Amino acid sequence: MSTTTKAFGFKDQLGYLFGDFANGLFFSLTASYITLFYVDILGISAAAVGTLLVVSRIWDAINDPMIGGFIDGLKPTSTGKFRPWILRMAVPVVLFGMLSFSAFPALLAAPLHVRIIFAYITYIGFGMSYTAINIPYGSLASVMTDDEVERTSLSMFRSYGAVAASLVLNMVIPLLVFDENRVPQADGFFKSIILLGVMSVTTYFLCYKLTAERIITPYTGPKKINLLVTMKDISKNKPLLLQMFSGMLSIGVFLVLGTLSPYLFKDYFQDTKALVFNGFLSIIAMFIVSFFLKQAVAKFGKKSCAVTGLFVYSACSFLFFLLPITNVYHYFILMGIGTCGMTVNTLLTWAFVPDCIDNHEYITGKREEGTIYAIYSFSRKLGQAGAGFVGAYVLIWVNYVANQATQTTETIQAIKTYVSLIPATGTFVLALVLMLFYNLDKDQVQHIKETLKTRREELVKN
Repeated sequence: MSTTTKAFGFKDQLGYLFGDFANGLFFSLTASYITLFYVDILGISAAAVGTLLVVSRIWDAINDPMIGGFIDGLKPTSTGKFRPWILRMAVPVVLFGMLSFSAFPALLAAPLHVRIIFAYITYIGFGMSYTAINIPYGSLASVMTDDEVERTSLSMFRSYGAVAASLVLNMVIPLLVFDENRVPQADGFFKSIILLGVMSVTTYFLCYKLTAERIITPYTGPKKINLLVTMKDISKNKPLLLQMFSGMLSIGVFLVLGTLSPYLFKDYFQDTKALVFNGFLSIIAMFIVSFFLKQAVAKFGKKSCAVTGLFVYSACSFLFFLLPITNVYHYFILMGIGTCGMTVNTLLTWAFVPDCIDNHEYITGKREEGTIYAIYSFSRKLGQAGAGFVGAYVLIWVNYVANQATQTTETIQAIKTYVSLIPATGTFVLALVLMLFYNLDKDQVQHIKETLKTRREELVKN
């Protein structure tokens, strides 16, 4: 192992924050508004949108491991193995993100099949370019430091970036997109993507400039991608399998929630401006949880804290289902508590992944950050696929009528039911699974760290 002269510090944390802030802007926009844009602006049916989202995730199943393996097989440059990809892919991912929300007059006047084809090309293009920047970004944490506390800080700062991006989305997008009658407007989406595009490219560059790679493993030449061997190796890594399940379920649950939230505020609470304050829930929760999380982890451990937070969120979501809450501010009080619980899990999620990558090297002797992170990313893409399908088809199941100012009482109540029960059930199952089966504890993490350090030093000597 080789260490750079630049010690790990706040610049690395800030740079890593900027990376997920950039990722989160268009990721959150697609998660929360792509169905609304396709259905209400482009006039594509909810069923066709659901199919599009599933097809795009199936392609990701092929695309993600290929990109991860390709990056692992390349010789690192003088600036690192993963950082250069953040610089290379910043413009492509932003460009495809902007095209995915484009509704220029010629497209709106085109036949339906042309609009659908355009949606497929731009959305799948966004997914591929996002993979090509997100896999190196996610893998970067495992080579910036091998210290457990520092990795936890990177996970927290990554989450800060994601929450900051979500805050921007929730504060700005509803004001730009919806008119006074709560009807989404194409020109509002155009203003939004211009703003987000400039912010994303700028913060990707800052991520590249402020971070550094410190854990260097000897380059042994190009690697052949053998998914059968990789999957066999992964099957031995129980903590990674559980984190894959966790990532799939958690991202799926909350993307469904993100897809349906605009409808909850638009139709159930009849207050789209409240979406702005809804964004503050995450940032307030982040501030509160950050105040005590390090002490809680030191006393109870990452696993116990994450599980407790998930149970708290599940309970609050179930209470929203049971109680006749119609005042949006009562909703904010209840879900503010729940969001604090969920934020505990969110802040710790990315601290688990580098541990699982190290565990893979410990078990197999292979250092495959890109490939392993790609497989983990793929599990989250499966969650996205399920979320895209469910989120779009919920609109069919509740008999939602696009571009209609008022929905039926039955439709409105059904929206509330799905928004509350899906997160409540999903987070409860996730908490149980992690509580009962995740076994990579603090002592084992330290043992793996020391073993790998000795192995790398011996490789360098030889």
